[in-house]
Amino acid sequence: MSRLAEVFFDVLRLPGPRAPAAQAQLELAFDHLIADGQHLALHRLLLARHSADARSGVLEAVAKDFAGRLLAKAAETPAPGTGILVALLLLRSELGAAAPMERVPQWHRQAMAGFDAEQSLLLYNTMFGQRHFLRNVAELKQALPELDWVAQWRQHGLKKLQTYLFYWPRGADASRLAELLEFLQKDGNRPAPDVNFDDFVDVVRRVLQTGQAGGEENPGAALHRNTSRVLAVAREYGLRRLGLGGRRLRLAISISGQLRGYVPALASWRKHLLPGVAADFYVHAWKQVGRSGSEPFRRFLPFEGEAFLAAYREQCMKMGYPDFVARYPGLFKTLSASGETSEAHLSAVYGTDKVVLEDDADARFAGWSNSRKMHYKIGQAQSLIDASGREYDLVLRIRPDKAMRLLTGSWADMLGVVGDGKHLLADGAMGMHYGNLMIGDQVALGTPAAMRSYAAAYADAIALEGQGLVSANTFLRGHVSLARQCFLHQIGVGKFPALFGGLLGAAPLSSREIQQELDRDAQGRSDPVDRILLAAVARDLAAR
Repeated sequence: MSRLAEVFFDVLRLPGPRAPAAQAQLELAFDHLIADGQHLALHRLLLARHSADARSGVLEAVAKDFAGRLLAKAAETPAPGTGILVALLLLRSELGAAAPMERVPQWHRQAMAGFDAEQSLLLYNTMFGQRHFLRNVAELKQALPELDWVAQWRQHGLKKLQTYLFYWPRGADASRLAELLEFLQKDGNRPAPDVNFDDFVDVVRRVLQTGQAGGEENPGAALHRNTSRVLAVAREYGLRRLGLGGRRLRLAISISGQLRGYVPALASWRKHLLPGVAADFYVHAWKQVGRSGSEPFRRFLPFEGEAFLAAYREQCMKMGYPDFVARYPGLFKTLSASGETSEAHLSAVYGTDKVVLEDDADARFAGWSNSRKMHYKIGQAQSLIDASGREYDLVLRIRPDKAMRLLTGSWADMLGVVGDGKHLLADGAMGMHYGNLMIGDQVALGTPAAMRSYAAAYADAIALEGQGLVSANTFLRGHVSLARQCFLHQIGVGKFPALFGGLLGAAPLSSREIQQELDRDAQGRSDPVDRILLAAVARDLAAR
């Protein structure tokens, strides 16, 4: 079934008009896939591709091509089967108000208790492209206080209820949830060994005590709703209003990991992020800047010039990459050397002496995943801030290659949101995805104490490994581990009020440098391959 779903999407993505026979085959496959309420292969793959790139338009494409068939299937019976209903719920933002979509809320409420864990994980995702799932979540929240939680536990177990518990509506009647807690505390009702169980019970207690699980609030939402007002208020006025005495807000900026396009990213921060604050930089990065590889199949290559890139790909593919590298040793030696930086250089760029570089090729980092390196570096950069002895109003952790286009909230308003030490603002607010708690992992802003807790994700994982606690191990995961850390410290995470650009790549090797190294490598040889490459570089230089 999963293979049929993969073929379906591969054919769907083919460019150009579709032949009638191909369209007919696609429609048969679609009918077969949505009718299956057990495997949901199409639904899983649809959400996975949407999650990988919310801008891909995959939900929109499927709705555009198959809305008529899906809606007709839904209208055939008083209540559609699980496969059809789940498809309607995944695509409801695209299907709009077409009949019989007005009946979807009723069908949803009727089917909710019967959804198994996997079906539930598909429908209530608020991390990536959340507008597609807001109505699903709203209807879930309405139903949760009336849900028979004990029956749900018996029928579907922990995973489904973990997801549901995250969306507990703040202040709702929790008597049915109290029944579940009483049931779980009785001997014999604990499931087979599961490290999630104690954590789940702890969150149930938190809901009963505080009225929320932690996922209800988005403290950054108000900043987005009031963008026009925020932009109209002078920063100086806002700072006085919050009692800073008219002085500039003191900000520590934590820079960690691979630097990549750090120079243009910093320029965008100076223009859009840093005016009006007194900022100090703390850098704990890798010596290797982090350029793209030079294998010819890569989409982005570390060389300048369109003509050279085309010639490079063609000749490298013909010759084979290892032989090509051996043929041009000077070119690739210069490429490797230019892919490194120094502490002195970074001190000059960032205007700070708080810079530490490490070599991730060192033996002590052998076998480390990129995610583990990221969390380790976040903690190390925070340690530089802590060791400085300086006092700050806020700490900002940001990827060094993250471009900034517009700050849509004032620093005063952000301080007002996170100043209680119980909230952070990140590039992605805390949300659920496939049952995993997630936050954006490229930007975070909070008080020094809150950011100290956030940045301790790696150290805490090391300390707690082997203690039988959920997610307490050194297999750290992007988005998930930082969200878990904040949740355990009862820190809410909202959306940082800004428009960000993309992640910027490291500066490529210039056409002039390429020409110089090719000339050296071709001395005494100058065969057709050399002449093709040098001619291409010459065209790039002439086009400047």
